[in-house]
Amino acid sequence: MRKFGLVFVLIGSLAFAIFAQKDPANKNSKDFSLCGSIAYGLGVGGQWIDASVKTNNQAIVEKSDKYLNYGDGFKLELGGIYRLMENLDAQAVLSYNPGVPEIQAVNESISDNTKVTNTYQAGMFGIKVMALPRVRILDLLDMYTGFGFGLYFASLSWANSSTNFNGNFETSPALAFCGSIGVNYPVHNDLIIYGEIGLELMSLTVNSIQSAITDEQTNFDQNSTANNIDPPKKVPGTNVALRVGAKFPIF
Repeated sequence: MRKFGLVFVLIGSLAFAIFAQKDPANKNSKDFSLCGSIAYGLGVGGQWIDASVKTNNQAIVEKSDKYLNYGDGFKLELGGIYRLMENLDAQAVLSYNPGVPEIQAVNESISDNTKVTNTYQAGMFGIKVMALPRVRILDLLDMYTGFGFGLYFASLSWANSSTNFNGNFETSPALAFCGSIGVNYPVHNDLIIYGEIGLELMSLTVNSIQSAITDEQTNFDQNSTANNIDPPKKVPGTNVALRVGAKFPIF
């Protein structure tokens, strides 16, 4: 999946750069723009984290597994775009995933009339830098593609409805390959609306887990020889994001 995405974005970017023609109708001479967007990430793959289980007299009536992908959910981005050439921009943005929606695993007993809920909230913050080759197709569509890299920091907190403990996952920063393809729609000289499909390829390493049930901490170590210490866990963050936003040419 990683190799396919990388090859696809690089080939598309090179094709855009080679065949892009200068747009004489572009009257906007401003080289720097502010940009902001909202997106929803669809995770590719996931690490099992919990399960919702409904029982009756200790017999399982219904079960639904829950999986974690740090790239799932709503995302907010804010940054800037600088025009390097007529058909090539550079973009740097801050990206924030507030952990919405949450993951909930409910353990319910029909016979005992009890219900216990584990709630997980996975957030992510990062910065990414991309090159954005642009091309105008038949004077109808102002399209672009993008490729670059990002550095992301993730967190996960979880709570159990029957305890007062606060659980969390501690992760290491992750380097990601980022790609995109989108369309600009100039409303006027000072406002451009755009739609985009973005791709982020990454996985994050979990170094320790603090339990919200027992309040115990489990540490992982890649180099440990102890039988009771496991190597760090890998949690995917790869996602495809559907994004809409606005660009504001400043100067």
